[in-house]
Amino acid sequence: MLLLQIRSIEEFKPIKWEGKNMFDLKPGEEFFRFPGEHPNNPESGHVVMSVDKISGEFDRVDQVLLIEDQLYKGRINTHQNIEDEGYKVELKFDIIFGCGLEYSLDGALKIGSVLLGLTRTEKRSLSSLKTKQSLLSALADLIIPDKKELILGFAKPGYLCIPNKKSNSEKSHYVGAPKHSVSEILDNNSHPLFHLATLNLSEFSQKPIEIKEIPNLSFYLKIQDTVNGWPESKGDFRVLQDHDKKSIHPVGGFDTPVNFKIKPILDLPDYDHSIIKYHKFTEEDSSRYDSLRSLFRELTMEQYIDEEVNKFLGYPDNVQNCVAYEAERIFNSRVHSDEISQDAIDWQLLFQVSPMCREFNFFEEFGFGTIYYMIKEEDLKSGDFSKCQLVVQST
Repeated sequence: MLLLQIRSIEEFKPIKWEGKNMFDLKPGEEFFRFPGEHPNNPESGHVVMSVDKISGEFDRVDQVLLIEDQLYKGRINTHQNIEDEGYKVELKFDIIFGCGLEYSLDGALKIGSVLLGLTRTEKRSLSSLKTKQSLLSALADLIIPDKKELILGFAKPGYLCIPNKKSNSEKSHYVGAPKHSVSEILDNNSHPLFHLATLNLSEFSQKPIEIKEIPNLSFYLKIQDTVNGWPESKGDFRVLQDHDKKSIHPVGGFDTPVNFKIKPILDLPDYDHSIIKYHKFTEEDSSRYDSLRSLFRELTMEQYIDEEVNKFLGYPDNVQNCVAYEAERIFNSRVHSDEISQDAIDWQLLFQVSPMCREFNFFEEFGFGTIYYMIKEEDLKSGDFSKCQLVVQST
């Protein structure tokens, strides 16, 4: 992993882009333009700069990332060691700048800005939890060093649950027939709850030790009458352990189960999560943390960075305000107050399902709300899923 710090910008070398629309972008290229009234001058090009090498080597570096509020991807064309003056580097960005090369980068390429270089091997190795932790540590050192240990403590393993086209009810899946008898899944009006998902926990690596011995978890909720409010009361949802993963219901009459790909991640809370407020991050701290989180997700979540995702464990991706805050408020029937944030940090995500990830049929009746099953850490450790809280948020 190569880390460079900018000393000065020597020269911009713009190249006029001849493309007419997004279909003319080459593989690996992105298009970036500031919103609003700005020059229409699409350019690619090179930037020559003087840098200090903080750590690492130039050999086999495949991609360079500029660490700023906006993530800029590029490649090193040439580098030269200049005695007592660091290195002279020529960088080509894999971006078409709609407002022009220099116009777009003038505010981003600042003295002291950091460039991160990765080899192809390093990019591939980001799939391991250990490498992700090392990357997070390095980025925290650069972007917000005084909060590094705190941020490393925030990080939690989680799993993206990405729907695919397979339909095997013996494996982890969304919808399909319930895994429990009707008497176990009745709501307060004696109507059966809807089967949202069953997770076969043997398919998830690096699980918290407290849930290793549970073979399966099934998630249920009420999907009717949501015009009168999202399901929040105790009878509106269930999280049940399933010791027999074979359905006890006939196959007919239920949606076809949908399997999903499981992608392990190292997750961080949103900048507006209650845990950030609890630790009294300043406005500048929050801004730097948000930049760190965005860059870390860009590097480790690949194409899923801009998508709403379904997720097991980790942190909730809130649509509105902090989901942990809402879980504490609803579970204990509290009125809105700043004091809730202190207790909200005890809540963590168990399972998240977004209609923007995949629009299952039930969303037509339920409504377009993202569903979060939240649980207190002490209850997760003890395997007590009877004290979960359902939160739903929509735009």
